[in-house]
Amino acid sequence: MKRSEYRGYDHRPKNLVAMSDDIQKFLKYGISLSTLKAWKKNGEWEFFTIPELEPNTSELIAENITLKAKLAAVTAEHGPVLTIINRSFQ
Repeated sequence: MKRSEYRGYDHRPKNLVAMSDDIQKFLKYGISLSTLKAWKKNGEWEFFTIPELEPNTSELIAENITLKAKLAAVTAEHGPVLTIINRSFQ
């Protein structure tokens, strides 16, 4: 496999895996066990964040409220099928 064919991952899940005592819980996100083991072995990644590019808490809360309202409107329009889908994400 060429390097360009590998999946790329954000540094945040890599660090969560590196700090975790149980990497098995990350399998449900579709990350292979070999990848998780490599992240655990390699340890935490050092990185810096540009604050201007990161959403702040109030922005995240506002977006969450907007998305919940949109979901409620679609659920009301399309009935019980979407209610079941919504429950699976909670």
